[in-house]
Amino acid sequence: MRFFRRHGPGWYLKLFGLALVDGIVVAVIPSLLEQGATVALVSMVLATAGINYIFFSERAYPLRWLVPGLLFLFLFMLWPIVYTVVVALTNWSTGNFITQPQAVEQITTSTRFLVESDRSPIADMFFFSDPDQTDELDPMAGLFMLLSTEEGDLYYGPPRLRDDPIPVESVLIDLDTLDTVDENEDGVPEVIEGRPKLRLIDIGTITPVLDQLTMDIPELGQARARTFSSAVIAEQRFSYDAGRDVLVDALAGDICEPVEGSFYCPDESGELQRIDPGWRTFIGFDNFIDIVGDSRVRGPFMRIFLWNVIFAVSVVIIQLIIGLGLAMTFEDDRMRGRGFYRSLLIIPWAAPGFIVVIVWRGLLNPSFGQVNNALEMRWLADLSNSTWPRWIAAALLAALIYFFGRIAANGIRGKRWGPVVASSLVTIGTAWILCKLRGSGFAYRDVNIPWVQPQGDWFWSKIAIIFVTVWQGFPYFFLISTGALQAIPTELKEAARVDGASPAQVFRKVTFPLLMVGIAPLIIASFAFNFNAFVNIFLLTAGGPAVQGYSVPFGETDILISFVFDLAVQGGRGGQFALAAAFTFFIFFIVATISAISFRFTKRLETIYGNL
Repeated sequence: MRFFRRHGPGWYLKLFGLALVDGIVVAVIPSLLEQGATVALVSMVLATAGINYIFFSERAYPLRWLVPGLLFLFLFMLWPIVYTVVVALTNWSTGNFITQPQAVEQITTSTRFLVESDRSPIADMFFFSDPDQTDELDPMAGLFMLLSTEEGDLYYGPPRLRDDPIPVESVLIDLDTLDTVDENEDGVPEVIEGRPKLRLIDIGTITPVLDQLTMDIPELGQARARTFSSAVIAEQRFSYDAGRDVLVDALAGDICEPVEGSFYCPDESGELQRIDPGWRTFIGFDNFIDIVGDSRVRGPFMRIFLWNVIFAVSVVIIQLIIGLGLAMTFEDDRMRGRGFYRSLLIIPWAAPGFIVVIVWRGLLNPSFGQVNNALEMRWLADLSNSTWPRWIAAALLAALIYFFGRIAANGIRGKRWGPVVASSLVTIGTAWILCKLRGSGFAYRDVNIPWVQPQGDWFWSKIAIIFVTVWQGFPYFFLISTGALQAIPTELKEAARVDGASPAQVFRKVTFPLLMVGIAPLIIASFAFNFNAFVNIFLLTAGGPAVQGYSVPFGETDILISFVFDLAVQGGRGGQFALAAAFTFFIFFIVATISAISFRFTKRLETIYGNL
């Protein structure tokens, strides 16, 4: 009783949890032993023993607060890295996915390697059928086959067609358990379970399927009907010699040597032919050497890497320009409704990225997408052929020209060159539309820009990906730029203006350097994010248009992460998991190197401007 009084409810709850964990581990141990997973078994047992020690030992009391975090760190960070390293050092691919014992078992037992030769044994074949179950449309209805080998062994059961699936369990029936009648005592019954043996004239009813009849005999082979009364026993072509670790080809008498996870047998011309399936095995740094040394792999990698850098850099720069420009625009206190406009600008970033990309894929569809329809400007062609709507539109356009012209004029007087440039561009564009509308009018033209077609123009596909990614991410830069601008002391700007600096000089010498101190790390993080923008590539273009003539599958718009996905999952040539794992290391080192250089530049900015 003293023991039970000393420990509170928490101790018993802990005891119950540990007992549950220990019970699960004990239940899993037999399965791991059966599968031969020694590393997993030892790791699990040691980890369980360590957890029990930590939670029951008073000395290890501080560790019980660290163990959960360390455990999740190992499971979700360290273990994927270790597993990727292991995979990259193997030949793991579609043809080399299983272990060597599993591969040997499939090769030496699969019906794919059953062969008939001059040495194949011949067995007498007899058919039995119940007259009441005979069906003219189905010759195999109620049909049974009896085989008698030269050794006198009898095998009885229902046959199947060669193209039918192989049954999981044996269909053979033990004759000793059946009621048989052998009148002439020759060892072959005339009647089995009331089914009489078919005469030669009766076998004609199964002639259409006779050459396709097969019966599987475990540890012997596959009996295939050859004539009306005999069958040949198809034997396994390959047998495994465990002592020499080779396959013996019974058909040609050759030896098949194992090479990097596969058996290779010489053909009639002496060339080595691979025997599938292979198995996964350790090949060292061969995958890394192929990436660097094989031009058929290195070429696609360099092309994809160059486009990946161009894509990530251009997206980040354009997002920064748009976001910073909008932030500086809305920083002006004279603008009304700033909160409403800022709320609207958050929508592209707040919307689910997956759904947004799918919507843009529909808008950019070359055939019926709204983007191409808008560029065709059918409404302008219809408007230019009308009368009163045309005059109304002309009046509205003239009013817009006057309005934006006034904005440009006020900007010139106030030396605010940003509004001047923007208003001038809008004024010029509106004036051009007005001239066309009042002059010859607009002509309808077909616009079939292949934005997202898998076999379209690679240039427009890349433009579409950059455009959609910029549209998704510029609100993020708008937000961080807004916060960073508000954190810059206004006294510094006022001091620069007092010293005679122009607005452009204030921005270039004061605002932008101080802004970069705060947002430079976020720009680096955005670059790393866009460098691996898999969803946009996958949903918009699927990496296409495809590039032919290389040993690895890739497309013009593939970035490194989508290229690795194609290698591992849907390259059309089987999953090259080990090579994909090796590529992930290059991606990691590339991103890490660029980030390290960028952070060093950021540190310089902090050193120079951080104390201002």
